[in-house]
Amino acid sequence: FVSYNDISGDEERRCVETLHAAMSHDYEADKAAHVGYGWGKKAHSYMESCGIYHINGMQDTDLFYRSDKKQAPNDAFIDWSTIEKRADEEGWFEEEQTIKPWKFRDEQWKEEQKQAISDAKATIEELGESDDFEDAREVSKAQNILDQQEKAVNIRVNANMASLNTSTCKYDEETGTYKRYWFGEDYIDAATGEPLEFSNILVQYVQSRIMTDSETGLSDEKGRLEIDFNSKGEALLFTEGKVVKGTWSKKDPDGRTVFKDKNGKQFRFTPGKTWVYVIDQNMKCAYE
Repeated sequence: FVSYNDISGDEERRCVETLHAAMSHDYEADKAAHVGYGWGKKAHSYMESCGIYHINGMQDTDLFYRSDKKQAPNDAFIDWSTIEKRADEEGWFEEEQTIKPWKFRDEQWKEEQKQAISDAKATIEELGESDDFEDAREVSKAQNILDQQEKAVNIRVNANMASLNTSTCKYDEETGTYKRYWFGEDYIDAATGEPLEFSNILVQYVQSRIMTDSETGLSDEKGRLEIDFNSKGEALLFTEGKVVKGTWSKKDPDGRTVFKDKNGKQFRFTPGKTWVYVIDQNMKCAYE
């Protein structure tokens, strides 16, 4: 995975963090390129064998530079223009691709959702006391629709809910977005000086394990992870100050990760920026 952080308003530049995780088929149908500095043996082998477009500071040292505004190892930067130049040279964008986008909320969906909520309330009122199996199924579906109205304006993601390494997001009703905080401080876009805001916060629970030194080809005991993305698990979508509970699934390396609610319908995202948390299934995400 790659982390980007703006540090200059004069030119779009990106901070590239070390690729710690050995990727377990985690690229989507649109085959996103990977830019990073450092990797484990398994991750390197996987990208090379699968033909994934990538730039890595271990091979392309001359493309990166170090900034005195950051502490190592998070001080490696690359210009976006440098990435574009490499992409053009190697023809990254020449391959025609069929991308299956996520679904987004529009006015028609909002009207349909209002009607769905009204119908759900009527179903529960009419069939809520029934002992019939089919009626119970309809009541369950109706309740799932109403559960999507659960308030979620404060989000906290942490391994044990006590560590200092805690990320929080707070919903701003005026802007309709979530602001992210890191170590209790605003997560700032250094190019603009403004807090980063997101229309959607997506939490994807995955199975992960710490790899052995023989697998990574290293002996630094950094706890590099292998994450199973060709699988399924629980998911949470926070948007418009509410939470939608559901699942995610991905059938094969070339496939698209699909997120669905408890009634089997794909998540509807709010147009705008989305922050994705990929966390181990044993981690906790609390909200209120």
